[in-house]
Amino acid sequence: MPASAVSPLRSNSPLPLRQPEPALVLSTAAASDARARSGRALRSSQWAEEVDISRPVEDFHRQVPNMAHRYPYELDTFQKLAILHMERGESVFVAAHTSAGKTAVAEYAIALSQRNGTK
Repeated sequence: MPASAVSPLRSNSPLPLRQPEPALVLSTAAASDARARSGRALRSSQWAEEVDISRPVEDFHRQVPNMAHRYPYELDTFQKLAILHMERGESVFVAAHTSAGKTAVAEYAIALSQRNGTK
């Protein structure tokens, strides 16, 4: 780095150097069901299952042809995965940095409950 450049984060800074990727986390029961249906192994922690968001969801619109809410933009992978799980009746917990798009997942959950007449 040139001497004139100023680094926004020092190496001894307690702040992370980059924002973490959003993670889609399912409850243990929902994750067990998802694992059984998909045949994929999911990483496990004590209370939840973390879903791999590194691969894009190629056939999203085929899997969810009748969306409860349409967006005027392309959804991120974690949003698509959350919607897929909600459409299957599974609970989701989304943890992501500020302005990653968590509200879009919440909006979809509301639209889905209105469409299906559920809570």
